[in-house]
Amino acid sequence: MSPRTLLLAFVALSLAGLTALFARHWLDSQRAVATAHAPAPAPTVEVLVARETLPAGTFVKPDHLRWQPWPEGGSNAAYVVKGKGDMNAFVGGVVRQLIAAGEPVTNDRVVLPGDRGFLAAVLHPGMRAVSVSITAETGISGLV
Repeated sequence: MSPRTLLLAFVALSLAGLTALFARHWLDSQRAVATAHAPAPAPTVEVLVARETLPAGTFVKPDHLRWQPWPEGGSNAAYVVKGKGDMNAFVGGVVRQLIAAGEPVTNDRVVLPGDRGFLAAVLHPGMRAVSVSITAETGISGLV
């Protein structure tokens, strides 16, 4: 190889290295400007949501629920907020309407034992519940 070819290769590699350093410095400065103008994160609250999709008629278990950060301005008064509500209050209840995964759990969507409509939520389609009046005599079938 001639000295002229070696000199030209050295100059080309030096210019390529300087170009790479310049580009890196310019990209770092652009990133710094972009992060300086980024909006501050909105304040959030922890809201009780469904961990997985819960179809109607599902008995709620503790592993079906979780707390999820939620924008404070986007929360509804019906949502259960951590610190103001308890996750265990819904355990043992039955889902009235489908609750999609990540959707907030509200009192309107879950009926608890002892609440009006609990039996209707537990019954499967095609089943029926009938109330029967029982007295002391009919309760023991007249055996006494």
